[in-house]
Amino acid sequence: MSAEAVSEQAARPSGWFQAKLLAERQLEILLGDPLYVLVLAVQAPVVGGLICLRWHGAPLTESLYFVLGLGAIWLGCTNACPEIARERAIYERERMAGVRPLPYVGSKLMVLAALAGLQAGLLLLTVSLGVPLRGNAVLYLVGLWCAALAGSGLGLVLSAVSRSTSQAIALAPLALFPQVLFSEFVLPKRFLEGWARVLERVTMTKWSYEWLSGTAGLVHNGSAGDIAGAAGCLVGLAVVLFGLAALVLWARR
Repeated sequence: MSAEAVSEQAARPSGWFQAKLLAERQLEILLGDPLYVLVLAVQAPVVGGLICLRWHGAPLTESLYFVLGLGAIWLGCTNACPEIARERAIYERERMAGVRPLPYVGSKLMVLAALAGLQAGLLLLTVSLGVPLRGNAVLYLVGLWCAALAGSGLGLVLSAVSRSTSQAIALAPLALFPQVLFSEFVLPKRFLEGWARVLERVTMTKWSYEWLSGTAGLVHNGSAGDIAGAAGCLVGLAVVLFGLAALVLWARR
């Protein structure tokens, strides 16, 4: 390696430094728009309020936990959809200056993870006020947070492959619809065969439902091992999706 290459590599900021700097900038921009922050903060209580309205005075069926997980995934996905697409021109200039795809996506992950945690807490709080959920509140909170984070990963992938914010938003329903279509709540498990069975096992709604309903003790008698398995699958999907978003950006050089 030449002396010039060594000097250039030494002068290049680390990935962690890039991610931290970009996350701070994104957070500053986000907080600079109070109306947008208010809309983000209101989304989860509205979704939670609708869930309360539907299940108020009704039996706590398994579908409640499916809808809870779906709501968290939907929030995470819609939050992340515009993130990369609306900054495409800025990102392309910054990439020429040395910003790498993985730290860039990592900066999005930092901010979206915080937002997902906030919305998961508000969603759980709102639902808990109207529906007597059974089980450990911390497990519910972490489960909803991971579901929202996985949804954010899906949203970032859509944003990375889109040329504009409107394209990313238009793709969101197409990506979220299979989360419902290939679930056991549309057709029983005995009808899930072939590719339908494969797709069902890679949907985020399957694992968020397993986690939340397991916490309530409705499936597997709330076995810690089964809940941990669902948690691992959901977190794994989130990691894969964030990595895929970075890969898409890397490939679009």
